[in-house]
Amino acid sequence: MAKEIFDVIISPDEAQEIINREIDSDLVDYQRYELGDDKFILISLYEKYYFRNDSTAALSITIDNVSGLTKIKAVSTGSSIGLLFIDFGASKNFVSSIKKALKDHIVID
Repeated sequence: MAKEIFDVIISPDEAQEIINREIDSDLVDYQRYELGDDKFILISLYEKYYFRNDSTAALSITIDNVSGLTKIKAVSTGSSIGLLFIDFGASKNFVSSIKKALKDHIVID
């Protein structure tokens, strides 16, 4: 399992659009919740097959702007194989693709 949490300076919808355009994976599910006052929570689930370890990884992405800035939380799972749960870097690669897609919009702490 790999996880990334970071803020971006664009809206949740803009972030979702960039992610959909830039990452090479299949969108399995997408939910969009409008909370009022221009606040949103977007939840999407992707999957991608990794030849390197003959497994399919899942990537859950939650995007919200409830606290002001748009927060991205990406968690990859399911890419491990065998008794030792080795994934040969597949989950880290999947999660890092989100940060790479949004690199021009990330808020630096």
